[in-house]
Amino acid sequence: MKRHIYQPGNHTRYDLYLGRTEDDRWLISWMYRGGSGGKSFAFADHVHYTYLEEKLEVNHADAAAILAFIRDNTGLTIRMPPGYNKQGLHNVYNLTT
Repeated sequence: MKRHIYQPGNHTRYDLYLGRTEDDRWLISWMYRGGSGGKSFAFADHVHYTYLEEKLEVNHADAAAILAFIRDNTGLTIRMPPGYNKQGLHNVYNLTT
């Protein structure tokens, strides 16, 4: 399990742990309570934004950022919420598109 501080440009700092479980699934934890507590989510080979939102109890913006992080660090297939680009940012942040 490795710790990452992820700042994708949506004005949020994500303190994340990502690693493999003993049954070969992925586990991500968002330590949003000052690095000492948060929520965790285990998954296999595909992550849909609605499932991540439900399990981590997050909104579209946080789900998109965490999904981009998962994709970039695992190579897994992910499904972004509508209106979010592949970097996990809402189109309002991407003024070039």
